[in-house]
Amino acid sequence: MTPQPLHGGYGYGHTPETPLMMNRPLNVADNATYEHRQQPHIGGEQGPPTTVMRTISDRPHERFFLMDGSIEFRVHDVLFKVHLHFFSRAKVFRILGPYLPPVIDLNGFGLKPSEFELLLTIFYPRTFGTFEIQDVEGWASVLKVVSALGLDDIRTLAIEKLLEISSPVDIIMLAETVSFIDSQMLVLAFKELCMRPEPLTEEEGRKLGTEFLNKLARMKHELQHNTAQYLDSDKVDRMLCRLVET
Repeated sequence: MTPQPLHGGYGYGHTPETPLMMNRPLNVADNATYEHRQQPHIGGEQGPPTTVMRTISDRPHERFFLMDGSIEFRVHDVLFKVHLHFFSRAKVFRILGPYLPPVIDLNGFGLKPSEFELLLTIFYPRTFGTFEIQDVEGWASVLKVVSALGLDDIRTLAIEKLLEISSPVDIIMLAETVSFIDSQMLVLAFKELCMRPEPLTEEEGRKLGTEFLNKLARMKHELQHNTAQYLDSDKVDRMLCRLVET
């Protein structure tokens, strides 16, 4: 090989067929730390070792980061450490295989830490045998979480509690955001609003909004102006006979 002119004198250049290898650091967060841990198994046994990356923004939840917990969940930058057996039937685990990652990231499900916290209050109540959740919004949040994770038994519980405390307006509004409200339940909710003698309150009107208020107005108009065709003729006859004979 013929020497080539280089800066500061002559020398041999790089062989054209041999690419230069650049030493560059991996693209990881500057504040990352690493922890070696065994992978949990849904059946209870330990899986192969793995490495968990954390960042300084990760912070344990003040109530639901249990020292004897066996699985961690990350929601945004909040870490929850709880017991795996509460989630052993979650359908979402089927896509992860038998060995679960030490930290399960739930950020792809669109959940909030406060919503996941409400679910955990069912598993870890402050007072045994009671529920801390008392309102529609709370149970709707639980329903959102368990529907995403595939916890069918808790989903059934959330639906039962919602139906216990929800007004017809609540059911109509929930139908916009959750999948368990079927058409028959919507019909019953609108029927109750149409048949009750009291008008809607300002709060109910605000919740329903223009679209549902217009729909409700059309239903009431139809019932008021075409009452005869919606009456059961036999029931009307029996009622009249009873009144005539008394």
